[in-house]
Amino acid sequence: MKKNISKKEHKKKKLKRLAGTLAFAFIPGIILSKLVTKGLAAKSSNIIKNNAQSFNYTSGVSMSKTINAMKWAFTGFLAKLPSSRDKYELRDRAAREGATFVMFFGGDFLINNILGRLSDYFLGTKIMKTDKYAGEKIGFFKGFTLPIRRFKYLDRLKNVSPLELKRTKNVGALLYWISLVTNMAVLGFSVPHFLNKFLRYSVQKDKQKQNETLKIYSTHFYKDIDNWLETENF
Repeated sequence: MKKNISKKEHKKKKLKRLAGTLAFAFIPGIILSKLVTKGLAAKSSNIIKNNAQSFNYTSGVSMSKTINAMKWAFTGFLAKLPSSRDKYELRDRAAREGATFVMFFGGDFLINNILGRLSDYFLGTKIMKTDKYAGEKIGFFKGFTLPIRRFKYLDRLKNVSPLELKRTKNVGALLYWISLVTNMAVLGFSVPHFLNKFLRYSVQKDKQKQNETLKIYSTHFYKDIDNWLETENF
């Protein structure tokens, strides 16, 4: 059974959650920024320096997904977990934030990649940037390494007819909306629906266990009383 806690204990727990939230919100971010700065300034080659373009803050229109992913993973996500009031809220936050991360940083790319490759194959568009594998056969799995062409640079494509360019722009815009609506549907409806359903199931299951424990306790209690009464010849 869940025991009642005093106001002092409750306040102490709140302070612990607050301390954990603040620690995860600031400390990992400070360490991460120092590591990135050190990596970019290093004379020798390293994974950060080799991908310096991913840490470019100058593009305000399209902030680097690498920066956002690292900020989320090392500060945003971790900082929200310690402030959870119970195991249900902790589980809900972990699942909800995890689904957001997967859809934003993985699902969006996956949808555009698969649909973009299908469009290029069947409709003759130029959605995917295949310059990297020019003249090579691109298999199914290798195709996942293909980036999508930036919409603002489509007019620079060479050896592409006006009809192909127009079709590419139209399909590209359609893919954008498909990806956006899919993300909204998954994160706005599917994930909350599943989590709410799972929450109700978890609470009912825990209540059932609690009731069974009380039932067993009551049975033993009354049995002991009966035995005592028999012993005392009541």
